[in-house]
Amino acid sequence: MARNNATNFTGGLQFPYATAATDIFKKEDVQTLALAVDQHDHSSGKGLALAASAIPNGSITSAMIADGTIATADLAAHAVSDNIMTAAPGSFPGSGSSTTSTSMVDIAGQNVSFTCTGGPVLVFFVGTLFMAPSQQVSIGIRMDAAGVSLQEQMNSPSGGGFLHDFTLFGIYQPAAGVHTWTATWAVSTGTVAFGAGNGVVLSVMELKR
Repeated sequence: MARNNATNFTGGLQFPYATAATDIFKKEDVQTLALAVDQHDHSSGKGLALAASAIPNGSITSAMIADGTIATADLAAHAVSDNIMTAAPGSFPGSGSSTTSTSMVDIAGQNVSFTCTGGPVLVFFVGTLFMAPSQQVSIGIRMDAAGVSLQEQMNSPSGGGFLHDFTLFGIYQPAAGVHTWTATWAVSTGTVAFGAGNGVVLSVMELKR
């Protein structure tokens, strides 16, 4: 038989408790216990620390988190954004690196597909084209089976061919689910090709909500 003190409450909130029915009872015991219960918040001296496994989903609000305290290590991979590209920047174009089509056709190997969560999607297509004299080249992006929604046109001078650096950029807002973005191109006459030794890459990034 004994009267013990609580170990998870300290200071003015540390209440005693009896271990047997014959132990002494004091009204102050109840008063201190009531005060401890009223101020209980799981902080040091005010009860057991709250285990992460005991926190139900949705119970933590922004008011409970000190600004600037969430570190990158606390975020799961791809929790904030997700990115996929056709090749590493600076890589050489592979098969299908030229075309003679006068209507927009898919560029071989330049398509990316992944599951979106419903956030805005940023699409970049960058590279270098070799254009012959007096050519007009169109570069475009389409999403899924839809028509070309993003397009850039380039014209070469009549005096000679040249290398043309291009950057296509667009913002999409697709519904949650799997989507595919494909780069397309066309040329007014002759053949257009990616510049030899110059990289080309289609990159798609979703900013998750």
